[in-house]
Amino acid sequence: MAADTGLRRRPRVMMAVMTSGESVSFEKVAAIYDATRGGLVRGTNFAGTLAPHCGPGPIFEIGIGTGAIALPLRDQLGRSVLGADLSPAMLAFAHERLGSNVAIADVLRLPVASGSLGTVVASWILHLVGDPSAALVECRRVLGGHGRLLVISSRADFTPDAELDPIMVDLHDVLRGRVDVRERLVPLAGEHGFVLAGEELTPTTSWAESPADLIERMEKRQWGALIELDNDRFAQHVQPVIDGLATLPDLDRPRVRSNRHRVFIFAPR
Repeated sequence: MAADTGLRRRPRVMMAVMTSGESVSFEKVAAIYDATRGGLVRGTNFAGTLAPHCGPGPIFEIGIGTGAIALPLRDQLGRSVLGADLSPAMLAFAHERLGSNVAIADVLRLPVASGSLGTVVASWILHLVGDPSAALVECRRVLGGHGRLLVISSRADFTPDAELDPIMVDLHDVLRGRVDVRERLVPLAGEHGFVLAGEELTPTTSWAESPADLIERMEKRQWGALIELDNDRFAQHVQPVIDGLATLPDLDRPRVRSNRHRVFIFAPR
């Protein structure tokens, strides 16, 4: 496989490499990840937006997770999609979908030869790595001259909600800082050899979620920025949001919510 994909074979048993303990692994929430993030329905929608922008040659998804985007992207393009993730539990699901095209690795040390890829996909991941600048340097290293870096922002564009909007806080931005938003990502990518070649929006996705559901997910620390959050910061930043949601009427009544995500298409400079 290494001859035509650039993926370097490693031993079957591998240890995850963390970036100074700062990158977030979804090991603790792997069992419920698809059920709480849209699964293959979301993945298929995202893949449909990504597919027309993939460059020639192998495709690699960093932070591939359960393979929910990679599988439909492979099926839509008829091409192999490779990927890596920190979490063995997440990769167990990805392996069921993609076979041996997945590996345990950190985005700062991809098991891929320099200049060997046509596309790197980064969906909801750059805000979770320990060193986003180093991650972009690594993405540039593995991309060929006509390749593309496709970044799906973790910040959603939500439809307005009169009840939830005054209470909800972008906890990911407060706790870790969202680097994968236009005002931060475009200048940072520019510093590391990329130029913005285009921008799109994923299709609108709708789902039903009650305030009680949101409270439960926060209390169980199921969001990326909360997984390893210490109790003091939880009390300072997250508990006030939970307390605000608890004041809403009909806590168990589902509210229909809708959002879409921005996709940034970068070309090597």
